Amino acid sequence: MKSPSSAAPLRAPSPALRPLANALAAALLLAALVATGAWMLFSNLALYDDEGYVLISARAYFAHGHLYESVYSQYGPAFYVMTDAFQHLLGAPVDHTSARWLTLGFWLGTAVCCAALVQRQTASRGLAAVTLPTTFLYLYFITDEPFHPGSLVIFILSLSLLVTTELLIAARLKIAVAVAGATGAVLLLTKINVGIFYLAAVGVWAGLHASPAHLRRLTGIVATGALVALATALMHTLWRETWVHIYLTLFACGAFALVRVLDREVFFRAPDTLLFTLAGAGIGAVILAAVWLRGTSLPGLLDGVLLGPLRHPGSYSYPVDWRPGALLVAGLSLALAFAHPWIRRRYSAAAADHVIVTLRIVLAAGLLVGFALLMQARVIGAIFTYVAPLIWIWVIPLSGVQLPRAVLAARGLVATVLLVQYLHAYPVGGSQESWGTFLFWPLAALGLGEIRLWAALPDNQFPKIRRWWPALATAVLILLVAKLAWSARSAHARYAARADLDLPGAAHVRLPESLRTAYPLLALNAAVHADLLFSLPGMFSFNLWTGLPTPTLKNTTLWFTLLNDGEQTAIIRAIEANPRTCIVVQESLVELMAAGRVPMRGLLHDYVKEHFVPAFRIEGFSFLMQNGRTLAPLGIARLGSARDGLETRVELSLASDETPIQRIEIRDVTAPLDAPPTQILDASNTQVALVAINRAGATAGAPAATAWPLRFKGLAHLSLRFDRGGVNLTPPTTAFYLIGADGKILGIARVGE
Repeated sequence: MKSPSSAAPLRAPSPALRPLANALAAALLLAALVATGAWMLFSNLALYDDEGYVLISARAYFAHGHLYESVYSQYGPAFYVMTDAFQHLLGAPVDHTSARWLTLGFWLGTAVCCAALVQRQTASRGLAAVTLPTTFLYLYFITDEPFHPGSLVIFILSLSLLVTTELLIAARLKIAVAVAGATGAVLLLTKINVGIFYLAAVGVWAGLHASPAHLRRLTGIVATGALVALATALMHTLWRETWVHIYLTLFACGAFALVRVLDREVFFRAPDTLLFTLAGAGIGAVILAAVWLRGTSLPGLLDGVLLGPLRHPGSYSYPVDWRPGALLVAGLSLALAFAHPWIRRRYSAAAADHVIVTLRIVLAAGLLVGFALLMQARVIGAIFTYVAPLIWIWVIPLSGVQLPRAVLAARGLVATVLLVQYLHAYPVGGSQESWGTFLFWPLAALGLGEIRLWAALPDNQFPKIRRWWPALATAVLILLVAKLAWSARSAHARYAARADLDLPGAAHVRLPESLRTAYPLLALNAAVHADLLFSLPGMFSFNLWTGLPTPTLKNTTLWFTLLNDGEQTAIIRAIEANPRTCIVVQESLVELMAAGRVPMRGLLHDYVKEHFVPAFRIEGFSFLMQNGRTLAPLGIARLGSARDGLETRVELSLASDETPIQRIEIRDVTAPLDAPPTQILDASNTQVALVAINRAGATAGAPAATAWPLRFKGLAHLSLRFDRGGVNLTPPTTAFYLIGADGKILGIARVGE
């Protein structure tokens, strides 16, 4: 037996096996991100149904064409050209399921592009491995808005920067210019504000890297003013708001600092402007022609692409929640950007480098703390608050590190695009805050890559950095693995704790049981009682689940602020022409909007308020029918009592295809799915009287006692009488699960509010 001292030492993997090991690690990381993203996407459906709005507009364009003039949208034609191609590829209209897989592709693709950009510019697999999960999880708000054009936008941005910077470093400048021009056109025709931000960023970057020298000097003078003027013009509609003043100040500080430190090497010449323009014009012409060929007129395109978006900031806004000290941080950062050359002259270049390196390490530590707290604290808002004034710190070159000028220019391009995309969160924060700042993660990785080179310099005065680098890398790796494992575990636990919604196109979407039981009941009542379905605010997922049409193709979530009087009048006429119109009102969200001072007024809003009344309420929703109409609320139970409270009575109307109901399980929708029923009703303890009814609720005779298992076809009203046995039933959360002989759930009823 060998002694410990004679045992063979551990060896690193063979160089021949390293590519295989790296590929396996990358595959495992990607698989973990795909699984986590899928669990998150398929266990969520936001109460504000922007997803349904975008889905129904994409399906309407796929079926009818005539974007903008018939089919309403706030977004540009490029998104609809893409969704049209996607639906042709599927051979079917997009639904909640396919939309989620497409969104996951854009989400993961964005993170992969950011990681690849870092890998290509730093030659560090470790930094790329850090960038991939941090960028991915930072964008987790995507799960609230599947199929939103924002996921396409961030993918295009990240892919374009990966390709453009790669071409720039490879000195294939003309192709890089063409790619940038084409990207500008696609973004401009997807979300016009994002396209303008991208073109402004590329314009500033090109001017600072242009030949001749006087053009670079001129750009250096006017660039900051032009960027601030752009932001001011963007925000003029809400200029009186304090949060807008802070927004503009933070952006201006970031612009002054970044323009001051950007490298000025020549990479752009006057003839490139023509190539940039031609590439953008060519791609733009193809997109516009595709929409024009499907029925949209030139005036319609003008209104949809340009005039309509200009009206949106005044229609709805959601302020950014600024964190304390934002203006102080911005002021100190700007002062340091101006003082940095003085530090270099007064002390030394090494001293100036030490300041930047220290700041980068401190900020990186803060980012990692933020990453650790993602989805547990309001991290994205905090990062958004401080990011713009700090961008320059990650861009200014360290004097001791001799990076190629093309690499510095590429990093400067990423930073400039990030800075101007910071404006993306105006006038509506929320998801746009992460979409506007996700590039900060790869930019920080690029800055840390430069620190690695700086730490390796032979004359570095801080050799301890080199000594501690492996330990720091190990700590970061442990943090990343732990956070990803926690995120995956949490996402899977939430998905596993819920049941399938089981509605058309959303069969495997899983929601809290309170909503999972309420949505099918609303959809069932709409399918039985309506020929036309509308909602307030727009929840067009119900139209997709039921197959019921909307009054017109002018569908949007906030129709009461975004549709003009003519469009609202057309909807009123369609409703008046169909007496079987029903309206789903999400009262809880209406109250929230009222508290947030979102204006809810207009011809259509007033018409609904005057001519419709609730048929029933459930889970914060009301189901409206026209005045003077009666209907039988299906699956909506009423609790009562008899024999001085010793006996419970349940009255409810149901629809059945004659499949026998073996028993009824009473459950609390807030309890875990695997919790035992509160009570089971069957032949042993419950008397049932049944009578056939029509859709209006009129009975076909007197109720008759019915034996278990319960069997009927069509619509019927049931009266259940049973001894509660001391069990406390809380009406708002009580549900009745109709169970067949095979144990499967045949239907669900809820106690109405």
